[in-house]
Amino acid sequence: MVETRTVVATPMADRLVGAVGLPLAGALVGWLARLAAGWIAELPWAPFQGVFKTIAGFSDPAATLITIAIGLAGGILLAFMAVGEWLTVTVTPTSASLARVGESAVEIARGEVESVFTDGKDLVLLGGQGQELARETSDIKPEPLKAAFTGHGYPWLDGGDPFRDAFRLWAPGMTGLPDGADALLAARAEAVGKGSDDDKATYRKELLRLGVIVRDEKKHQYWRLPG
Repeated sequence: MVETRTVVATPMADRLVGAVGLPLAGALVGWLARLAAGWIAELPWAPFQGVFKTIAGFSDPAATLITIAIGLAGGILLAFMAVGEWLTVTVTPTSASLARVGESAVEIARGEVESVFTDGKDLVLLGGQGQELARETSDIKPEPLKAAFTGHGYPWLDGGDPFRDAFRLWAPGMTGLPDGADALLAARAEAVGKGSDDDKATYRKELLRLGVIVRDEKKHQYWRLPG
C-alpha cells in the first residue's frame, strides 16, 4: 500500500521573486548605477567613489552593458542564496521530513513527535521530554503546515511553544548551563550579530548535543534545558 503524504513548500510567489525578481532587480540596479555614476562621483561624502569614478569614465554603450551585467550577476548570486533557503515539508502518517535545496533532509519518526507548532517564522517539532527535534525557518504560512500535520494525526499546538516561559535571556558567564555551552552561545551570539545563518545553525546543533535549546528574538539568544 502506498503511504499517503502531504507536501508543503515555500510559496510560488516567493520562489518567483527569488528566481526571477532578484536577477532583474540586480540588472536594474546596475543600469541605475550607470545613470547616477557621474553625479555620485562628485559627492565628497559618497562611499565607493573610486568605483563610481571608474564607471563614469567609461563610454556608452559599453559602460551601460557592463554595469547591467554586473548587477545581473549579483542578482543571480542572491537568487541562488534564496533558493537555498526554500523549505519543503513532507508529512506522512509515519514520519516528517524537512528539506532545503542542497542539504540533507531532516527525517523525524512520528513516534518521536510530542508536539508541532510555529514560533514566529520557525516550524518546531518537540519530543516527549520537551527536547527540540527540529526548528526550521521559512516563509510558509502556519495554516498549510497545520493542515498537513493534523491531517496525518500529529499534535499541533495553536498556542505556540508550551515551554516559552522556560527560556532565559543568555548573557556571558550565566550559571545553569552544561560545560562548554557558554562558549558556544558566545560564538553563536557573534554569528547572530553578523547574520551568518550557516554558523548559527552549526552552533545550534552543537548546543542541542549538550542538551541546550536556543531560540532567537530581536538578535538576542534565549535558552532552556529539556524537561
